Amino acid sequence: MELVKPREQFFEPDPRCDSFASVDATTGEWRRMTLDDYYKSIEDFSLNSAVPEEIVSYVNMVKMLFLNGWLYYPFFATCESLGAMAVEMALRLRLPAPAGKRDRRGLKELLTVAVQSGILRDSGFPSLPYRRAEAESFHKVARRRRWRENTAIHDVVCGSTDEESPSGSQSFCPSRKSLDHHAGDGRRRYLRGNRSDQPALA
Repeated sequence: MELVKPREQFFEPDPRCDSFASVDATTGEWRRMTLDDYYKSIEDFSLNSAVPEEIVSYVNMVKMLFLNGWLYYPFFATCESLGAMAVEMALRLRLPAPAGKRDRRGLKELLTVAVQSGILRDSGFPSLPYRRAEAESFHKVARRRRWRENTAIHDVVCGSTDEESPSGSQSFCPSRKSLDHHAGDGRRRYLRGNRSDQPALA
């Protein structure tokens, strides 16, 4: 349940923001995100100079609310719905309803019309290939990191060995080689093993 933030803690970052980290796609190094990172993230959301002032003003309001998520985490979720509303507002102006008719179109219908009419297309989002490449690079780094963590835990729990436990053995340790197959599954699955009486290690 969300509570009203105490006055003496008003300007302190929401502790839940500690869960967010920035990763260097080259080195794989992680660090806790700062307010500067959030300011940098909104730099990508620039609007064309032809965008109506009312839309620019609304989007700037959403940006400021996003930055305040640093102080109160639920604002981040609120920004998602408000961001969708900004897109809907812009599309209503760009694709006005027939004169004399009340516009009852929702975001889904407006997006469909925008795509069909060629207003929205992949080429209109030059950052899309970069974002996809960035996401793929991030996941590769994350998989390598999980593999290193799995290997380290394996060596502590099972000892450094490349041999699978003998058939029928009470050991729940896999070989280190098998970690390659499970590198993307996290640590929990391979340490759980097949023994119903053996507790899972998280």
